[in-house]
Amino acid sequence: MQKLAPTAILKIRLKSLVFQIWLSFLALSFILGLWLFLFLKTQDKTEHLSHFSSEVTRIQNDFSENIINYQNFILSGYKEVDFYTKDTQPDINNYLKNLTAIHSRLLNLEQNSEEYKIGTNSQFRVLISNNNQLIQLADSLKTLIKYRGFKDYGVEGRMRNSAHALEDSSYIIRAEILQLRRHEKDFLLRGDEQYELKFNSLLDSLKKRYLGKKKIQGLLNQYSGSFNEYVALSNILGIYSENGLLVEIKSVHRKINGIFSSMEEKSAARILELNNQHTNYLIIQTIFIAIIAIFVSLFLAKTLTHDIKLLNENFKYYISSDFLKNQDKEISKPDFKPSSIEIKNLFANFQLLKETLNKTVLRLNKEVEKSEKAANYKTRFLANMSHEIRTPLNGILGMLQLIGIEKLSTEQQKSLEVAEYSANHLLDVVNMILDYSKLEVGKMSVDTRPIDLRLILNNLEGIFHYQAMEKNLKFLVECAEEVPQKINADSMRIQQVLLNLLSNALKFTHHGSVLLKVSKDSETENEVTLNFEVIDTGVGIKKKDTSKLFEAFEQQDISTTRKHGGTGLGLTITNQLIELMGGQLLLESQINKGSKFYFSLSSEKVSNSYKQSTSIGNFQKKPPPLGDYKVLVAEDNKINQLVIVKMLNLLGINSVLAKDGREAYELFLLEDFDLILMDIHMPILNGLEATNMIKTHSKYTISKPPIIAITASAFEEDRDEALSKGMDDFITKPILFKVLVYTMKKYLPHLVSANTSF
Repeated sequence: MQKLAPTAILKIRLKSLVFQIWLSFLALSFILGLWLFLFLKTQDKTEHLSHFSSEVTRIQNDFSENIINYQNFILSGYKEVDFYTKDTQPDINNYLKNLTAIHSRLLNLEQNSEEYKIGTNSQFRVLISNNNQLIQLADSLKTLIKYRGFKDYGVEGRMRNSAHALEDSSYIIRAEILQLRRHEKDFLLRGDEQYELKFNSLLDSLKKRYLGKKKIQGLLNQYSGSFNEYVALSNILGIYSENGLLVEIKSVHRKINGIFSSMEEKSAARILELNNQHTNYLIIQTIFIAIIAIFVSLFLAKTLTHDIKLLNENFKYYISSDFLKNQDKEISKPDFKPSSIEIKNLFANFQLLKETLNKTVLRLNKEVEKSEKAANYKTRFLANMSHEIRTPLNGILGMLQLIGIEKLSTEQQKSLEVAEYSANHLLDVVNMILDYSKLEVGKMSVDTRPIDLRLILNNLEGIFHYQAMEKNLKFLVECAEEVPQKINADSMRIQQVLLNLLSNALKFTHHGSVLLKVSKDSETENEVTLNFEVIDTGVGIKKKDTSKLFEAFEQQDISTTRKHGGTGLGLTITNQLIELMGGQLLLESQINKGSKFYFSLSSEKVSNSYKQSTSIGNFQKKPPPLGDYKVLVAEDNKINQLVIVKMLNLLGINSVLAKDGREAYELFLLEDFDLILMDIHMPILNGLEATNMIKTHSKYTISKPPIIAITASAFEEDRDEALSKGMDDFITKPILFKVLVYTMKKYLPHLVSANTSF
């Protein structure tokens, strides 16, 4: 075998792919290193320019902040005793010190401006000149104000001493001295030239009167000299005029700020221009290297990138089509052939992915449609159920409340309490189911406003005190002193949570105690976090049951439901309400020892200046004589008509009935009413339509009775719709007498005088 010459071997190696790749790599590395060097150099220049711009802004900000020192000195600093006794005052000293520091920084920036060719040297020289002038003016101001003095110091002190000497001399009538002092004080307060003239005129007349008395003349001359010197100094300073040292300093402040603004704009434009130049250089370098990289990349993977790009485009088209079929462009072409097995497999997998996704999307769409139908049916069913149950409950509870007002025997009173308890329990069950439905579909909202937390705790103590006594239990409410009285929170939701937890605790506790404890967890400037704990000595909960305790319709076992009652929704709703308010319900429990339910809530602090509004706006008017209120009641249900009319009669209110919205509208046109109670669901014309017709009628501009919605619908959207359609307030059936009175008192202010017992 013939041995190859070294030159032939070298030629083969030079033509080899490995050598060419290495040669390309070395060349690319060299160019990349050169580019990196140039890039870092350009970056260094850019950073210097950025630092220059930032330093200009910082100096401008420091100058503006330094003016505050000057203003503090002018407003109050000159009144400090140390200024006159020790020649030191922090505000004016800091002002002068900062101006001197700014002078040095401006000199450095002037040099940088010339070095970086920014072109703002002349403006920096003007700034330095003005800053030096400001230092001189401020130094003069400090000297003059100190010389002028304040109270017992300087010219003002001498003037006061002269006045006191005149008062002590008893040569001059005290009334004339007081007149002089009054002119002096008027000038000091107002700076008006007329008080200066009045002072000197009165003083001249006194000098003439006591012409031969040297001692009095001397005292008058001292007083006059001090006053006129004080006036002259005030004029030099420009305290009471548009001319003077203060005005000049203010003018220099404004001039320097103007130069800063102009220079900032000019330097920003120049820096932008220089940065653009650097960027252009960098772009050219990058393009050069990119061209080499492109040639190398094309040499190594020309065909592969084409197929990958095509696959990527097909993915993009398919995704943008919301996963519809037949949206790809290139794959369907019959002459398309992948360049490699790997690419061919990728395309095959893509086709399989499309088919699977299309089937999944179709199935999910059907499931979503089915779920939406079920949710809508459930919502409509619950709304109808609420309305149908609340309507007769309104008649039951209304009549029970009215019977309770009458004088009853002890046996009758007990029977009435049983009936009221049963009716209210049924209402609580309905409300609980509705709340669970709202939470389930995400329609429950939090109404955050300032509330009195301690008042809520007191109310809860009153509610559960007697229940605990009936079971021979101790019921305690502990609220730490550091807990604020008022917080921003949803009063109704907090009460609902605590009511549920306390009811549960009392239900499952047969001996011992139930404790409601509120303490402060942490506090920031704007927010406070509170801990709520409900601790009982009841039956406890097994550890294996705690995981499902917060699930709907779950209790420890079926015997618990039979023994203690309940829907199994209480803790579920409580847990979800706490999560809605940003907390988490936690549990610690031991069998036969008791349980502790606890959670934390964060709340914004309530300003001390907050006062709860009691204004009713346009509906607040002068109360009519007692018994002269007239209310229109629009209600189609005869039982509810009877209940509402009886309640109004107890309040001494005259009522007029309308059985539908049309009749209510016609009665409004015929008579004047102080208030309208409007049912929403009525035949012929519903309450919303009647309200709209009443409020758009020309008579409403003259007579504006507030309209209160009364409805058996309990969803939040029903309330929102009523208020958005023009109703002024909202009462849910069944109507509680105290709620009716409370709501009507907002608009009939004399109502409380008529029946103070309510």
